[in-house]
Amino acid sequence: MTHSPFPLELLMFCVPGSNASCVVLQNVFGINFALYLLFVSGMLVTILGNSFVILSICHFKQLHSPTNVLISSLALVDLLMGVTVMPFSATRSVHGCWFYGDMFCHLHASFEMFLIIASIFHLICIAVDRHQAICNPLHYSRKITHVRKTGDKSKCFNDRGKGGFVKKSESKAAKTLSIVLGVFIFCWIPLFAFSIIDPLTGYNASPLLSEILYWLGYFNSACNPIIYALFYPSFKKCFHCIITLKIFSSNSSNMNLAVK
Repeated sequence: MTHSPFPLELLMFCVPGSNASCVVLQNVFGINFALYLLFVSGMLVTILGNSFVILSICHFKQLHSPTNVLISSLALVDLLMGVTVMPFSATRSVHGCWFYGDMFCHLHASFEMFLIIASIFHLICIAVDRHQAICNPLHYSRKITHVRKTGDKSKCFNDRGKGGFVKKSESKAAKTLSIVLGVFIFCWIPLFAFSIIDPLTGYNASPLLSEILYWLGYFNSACNPIIYALFYPSFKKCFHCIITLKIFSSNSSNMNLAVK
């Protein structure tokens, strides 16, 4: 049995032997296990779900539209949140310590803020796109038709069947993306409000409350794929094809995603 060179009371600090560091949270094993299970589950849903969204839009030709390009870009931002931010925040939240050094702490915080701003930028672009599609449908349709004709010489989007699919997709997208925006506001506004109020109260707010609000925001990245699967039938069909490996069948990229 090995013995630590530090007294037992100093081992409770984040950096053993340094009482200038933060104190490690002394949670029981069951609480730590439950927290890790929650955080890992959230990360898996975030990473796998957003990977499915990106793969669906890239692979299935009927999902090749300007709106879905924005959706896939937003999914990439959420995927990066699940890969680069959430794992390190999980250890911080469970143990109350940052184990990765000052430099990476600054990089982590900067990248976290960058991804939040990127998400807001994407949602603004999506909102403008939906506004144009609903309020100026003729002008929007001419612009999108021009883009499709330029990018697809086979003109596969000009037949009636796919034209009907596009019309249905516009209305579905408007409803679905409004839900995405609403969930984003619900998840992130509490943290933004907390960040404004906390300095005014002398930073007396509970660290536990701060962690809860951060993770509420992080879990927004896991919500979007679930929203697409629930409210966007074409994405639900794509996810089913990916899970059942039908995506590897011949000509699967031309699959009809219209729901009767």
